[in-house]
Amino acid sequence: MELDIDYTGIDIVPSLIAANTARVARGEARGRFLLGDITRDALPSCDVILCRDCLVHLSFQNIARAVARFRASGAQFLLATTFPEWRDNRDCEDGDWRALNMTKAPFNWPSPRKVINERCDEGDGGWRDKSLGLWRLDELPD
Repeated sequence: MELDIDYTGIDIVPSLIAANTARVARGEARGRFLLGDITRDALPSCDVILCRDCLVHLSFQNIARAVARFRASGAQFLLATTFPEWRDNRDCEDGDWRALNMTKAPFNWPSPRKVINERCDEGDGGWRDKSLGLWRLDELPD
């Protein structure tokens, strides 16, 4: 997607960062790509954090750490994956996957300001509610 923005991508997988950096060098992509851990590393200053398909792979404890890092970046908004129809969140080991509804316990985030339904057709329609929700970081509970 071509956007007229200053984009920084951060990932914990070195090969992904190398591949995206090579794409930028070839003129196939824009932005910069950095190796980092959103649960431990300082994040660059920004206005909006796009965290798609990431928190669903982290334990509740590391989600809290990531959100603390998001706040520390100075960002005002967070655009993150959520499953609005999902009823019960369960914890997992880092690296596993499960759907999360960020408005349910243990997160109890307010309703997102905007919801973008991704129209996901994976899982025989079981993930049809997979969406990106937009929240103000200063409105999320600690």
